[in-house]
Amino acid sequence: KQVQSKKQHVEKEMQVQLPRNKGLLALYNNISNIRWDSDSKHWKGVVVPAANEPNRSIQSFEFDPMTMTEFELCNALWDMIE
Repeated sequence: KQVQSKKQHVEKEMQVQLPRNKGLLALYNNISNIRWDSDSKHWKGVVVPAANEPNRSIQSFEFDPMTMTEFELCNALWDMIE
């Protein structure tokens, strides 16, 4: 009975958190202009220039998180979106 109660609690929490997290992900995508390749095992995707940046081109990236620190990964992405 306790397991069933815990399962129901987790399912309710997912119903609340999943849409919220999807909304946050969409917000982060729009702010950063990063489009992630969710099928990749690495940090992979493209940085799309904003509409007011016609002189910039799409930049693809693929970073292996096993060979870089989180700090290095974040800095590499920041350098691409600045």
